[in-house]
Amino acid sequence: GVAGAVARLGARRLTHPHTFRHSKATHVAEDHGRYAVMQLLGHTSSASTDKYVAMAAGSYSEAMRRGTL
Repeated sequence: GVAGAVARLGARRLTHPHTFRHSKATHVAEDHGRYAVMQLLGHTSSASTDKYVAMAAGSYSEAMRRGTL
């Protein structure tokens, strides 16, 4: 599975398939914005997409502080 493949690559952090989903969504948000992330992930509400946009905007820690993640 994914965890085994990541371990073989020498990763030291626990990685799950959902990690790749978050990573891809954050990069899409950086390059293409909120609507593209909504389409990619199948979100019907922009509120579900806000955490990816916040991470892409570099305000991840601020979003965590506000409790929106």
